[in-house]
Amino acid sequence: PLALLPPSLRARMVKAVQGEGFGEKSASLTAELAADRHFLRNALHMGRSEFRDLRAEVDIAALQRLAEAGRLSMVFSPGDQWAPAWMRDRLRGEVPGLRLDFLEDQSHAFVTNRAMVRSMVRHNAGVLRRFLP
Repeated sequence: PLALLPPSLRARMVKAVQGEGFGEKSASLTAELAADRHFLRNALHMGRSEFRDLRAEVDIAALQRLAEAGRLSMVFSPGDQWAPAWMRDRLRGEVPGLRLDFLEDQSHAFVTNRAMVRSMVRHNAGVLRRFLP
C-alpha cells in the first residue's frame, strides 16, 4: 500500500509521473491523498465514468450554434491527451466561428501550477472582455 511509503517519496513519485510543470504543493497533496483508499476509489470511478462518457459523439450542431452566437471559446495546449491535436483540427473544420486558442505555456493540468494559472486567468480575462460594454 502507498500509505507505507514516506510522504516525501510519494511526492517525488507523483512529480516523476506528472512532470516538472506539476507544482510542489500539488504533488504533496496528491501524494497525501493517494495514500487514502477512498480517494483512489473515487479517482478510479471518475476516470471510468469519464472514459465511458467520452465515447459519446460530440454534438457538433450545438457547438456550431454557440460559436455562431459568439459564445464558444476553447483552449488547447501542447501534448494534451484529453484534447489532442486531431480534436482541435476537427473542431476548427466543423465549427465555423469557434474561437480556438493554442497556448504553448499551458498543460491540461494548468491548475496545479501557479504560473500556468496566472497565464490562463489573463487569457480568459481577455476572452471575457469581449462581452463587456
